[in-house]
Amino acid sequence: MKAFLRVGMVFCCLLLATKLPAQDSNSPQLATPDQICEFDHLIKAEAKKIGWDWRLLASIIYQESRFKPDLVNHKGAFGLMQLMPRIMNKYNITHESSVEEQLDAGGKLLVHLDSKLSGVVTDSLERINFVLASYNAGLSRVMNSREQAIQNGNDPNVWADNVELYSPKQTFIFVREINERYEHYKTIVK
Repeated sequence: MKAFLRVGMVFCCLLLATKLPAQDSNSPQLATPDQICEFDHLIKAEAKKIGWDWRLLASIIYQESRFKPDLVNHKGAFGLMQLMPRIMNKYNITHESSVEEQLDAGGKLLVHLDSKLSGVVTDSLERINFVLASYNAGLSRVMNSREQAIQNGNDPNVWADNVELYSPKQTFIFVREINERYEHYKTIVK
């Protein structure tokens, strides 16, 4: 009986020792305790250029590509930031573009969306949600969602529990997951 218990305890210890840490689907394994991915230095540089928190930009990139710079989705979106072919053409991005070029184009798109929304959604923190939604669904869909919010008595300048209710489900989830991951990143990296 003692031998059986000893074998059982050894087996349990081996299972515990080899078990991978639990991760949700929204969080990549960190390269080090102070690093989100191998591109942190490039993401930080781009975020500084556009005036964003680098961890928010990293959250977008994770959501879009899981940090895979050569990823092409079924709609033709490419790279770390999953730029659609029309946007790739606008910012001269090809499948041979470097990570830096991809980040630069994605950053320019975020700045462009922010500038289009700045006169509409004046609160800069709230506007981030609208920029994220526009990045996912397109500016015209977000503007249509704002109109639907107005028609239904909701605040067109507040995303959560207002405009998000009239956005495509994919966009609603996109914005929520990016924000949740961003909050997580803020607790684990500086």
